Amino acid sequence: MSRLVLVPLASAEDRRVFISEIQEAFQGSYEEAFGRFEKKVLPADDIEESLSACGSEAYRAEMDGECVGGTVIAADRESGRCSLHLLYVKKGAQNAGIGYKIWQALEA
Repeated sequence: MSRLVLVPLASAEDRRVFISEIQEAFQGSYEEAFGRFEKKVLPADDIEESLSACGSEAYRAEMDGECVGGTVIAADRESGRCSLHLLYVKKGAQNAGIGYKIWQALEA
């Protein structure tokens, strides 16, 4: 069984790919459920806001060295609490329990 690992975004290119993949995942899921939509369901500015939030940490989720999704959390070091800003499963990897595995990895 493949193990999921969370890898911190390390470069501007990682960030660019992360934004593109999360938009593709959200757009695809929306359009599958509701039909074609001309605008971005999740605008890049909204993602950037989460990535830039105080205490923000962004991770790419990988299985067998391949990106399968990602997440953005905001950690409050004083209280020890985190809030989930975004979580996505990459298009083509959905409906395989990966979202749950990402959640478990965050909790660990």
